[in-house]
Amino acid sequence: DVAPPSPPVDPAAVRTEIGVPADARLALFVGRLAPQKRVADLLKVLDLLQHVQPDLRTAIVGDGPLRRDLEKLAGQLHLTERVLFLGHRDDVPRLMAASDVVVLPSEYEGLPNVVLEAMVHAKPVVATAAPGTTEVVVDGQTGLLSPIGHLPTLARNLRDLIRDPRRAQALGAAGRERALADFRADAMVARFADLYERLAAAKGLPDAPAPR
Repeated sequence: DVAPPSPPVDPAAVRTEIGVPADARLALFVGRLAPQKRVADLLKVLDLLQHVQPDLRTAIVGDGPLRRDLEKLAGQLHLTERVLFLGHRDDVPRLMAASDVVVLPSEYEGLPNVVLEAMVHAKPVVATAAPGTTEVVVDGQTGLLSPIGHLPTLARNLRDLIRDPRRAQALGAAGRERALADFRADAMVARFADLYERLAAAKGLPDAPAPR
């Protein structure tokens, strides 16, 4: 859905609702709390940043088998005041509208919907160069990518965008343009139709009958 949330979102109200200070910067993770997503890496990155970027808060949206372990790790890293485990939510577009950056530290993806949603909402993406994610995020143009599991680079990318709102805004705007140009439903359908027609032609299959 490329339409903005309706009614329009008041970011300050959303932040107050989830317990984020008005003057904080907000990173957002959305996904299943499972090994593939490497959320523990994100918590370790936030540990690296908590003393150099004390205004950063992170909302973790989603549930899964690792939730209890991740909450325990956040406590061990003294991140309880900086990381919010929000569980399953039906209002991700509202949370996205209230965030400054979307983070995805995955090991692999298919076609990550959360990244496409972030781009549609003109939010910059800080992610790993995971299979799937690299099909969507153009490093340095619509977001910032780091090697999978390389925490210092992921931390630096997140810190840099938090500290440079103008660059974050530019990456987000470019991401929205790319999402609308290349990943809208009608564009994807047309590309798949073209692919099927080319494959059929290559195999010498007859043309499909015209739709009635």
